[in-house]
Amino acid sequence: MATFPQLNDTAYINKFKRQKIYYFSAKKFILQNAIDKQIVMFNEGHDRPQTRAFLVSILSDLKNQGFECLAMETLSEIGNLEELDTTTGFYTQEPMAGEVVREGLRLGFELVPYEQFERPGNANKSNSSKNNKIDEREVAQARNLYNRIKTSSGIKKTIVLAGYGHIAKTYDSTFTSMAMYFKKYSGITPFCVEQTLLLEDMKSSPYANKLLTILLNKDSVFAFMPKDLLKFGFDSTAYDIFLYNPPTSYLHNRPNWLITSSDKNFVKIEIPKSIKPVFVQAYVCDEIKSDEDYKLKIPIDQTFYSENNKVWLSLRRGKKYNIIYRDEKNKIIFKKVVLG
Repeated sequence: MATFPQLNDTAYINKFKRQKIYYFSAKKFILQNAIDKQIVMFNEGHDRPQTRAFLVSILSDLKNQGFECLAMETLSEIGNLEELDTTTGFYTQEPMAGEVVREGLRLGFELVPYEQFERPGNANKSNSSKNNKIDEREVAQARNLYNRIKTSSGIKKTIVLAGYGHIAKTYDSTFTSMAMYFKKYSGITPFCVEQTLLLEDMKSSPYANKLLTILLNKDSVFAFMPKDLLKFGFDSTAYDIFLYNPPTSYLHNRPNWLITSSDKNFVKIEIPKSIKPVFVQAYVCDEIKSDEDYKLKIPIDQTFYSENNKVWLSLRRGKKYNIIYRDEKNKIIFKKVVLG
């Protein structure tokens, strides 16, 4: 990324300090605001697993508030929604996205797919513009979501995880989001939590995370009210809460946001000196019934990195894991069981 000289300018930084920026514990603030809501929508960066990590950390609390359904843009219409595997969804094959599903199922959430399952513009390919195809998708997602969570007496309390701008409550004249269409169909205004704009190294807002990191000097996820981010140039009407994730810190060369709960920790995995693996994965023992399951099930964590013949994996304490070592052709060359 380019350097930003003004972030080294004391006068520039002091200008923001004098304006007094108010922020809150993200988890506490969301729970306070979500308790009386029917729909809470989170967005994610599809290539930013830390946005999924925060949702994993708060799922249990939201379940205790009466939320019943977990709707995810990535879930497959024809996939396995009872157990996590490679058919469950596309992004759910990434370990942290898999953890959202795994934890959701453990807590008793009903998984709800709502993605458009017909290709945009199929009805009239020749006349369907790119904007029309985008709009078709937003409409289809909103209708699917509403139809699958409505009941005779209202709707089920639902958590939604969608990508980027799908949960925006306002936009410009060229785009109407899934969240906006959902409000139109259901009459319910969703509570929308933005997680991407204040992330590190975001091209759409490159200064925000760097500036907040200087101003806050804290290593936690914080929530901001929209009015407090007007000074950053954000649309204060598009989302109800903005989340700030601090820049990634590392332990044993693994990102600390992999530790999503107090029962998780980094476990040292020794690598036999006789093998030269390029990929190490941890599968939950209870999910593996045969060697074929290694093609179907989703690891809880995985890494390429090794240091002095060891790697560190994020595992739950007291759980048993099958540790799989793969070579450059993805062939399993060694296995062992460890306790988290």
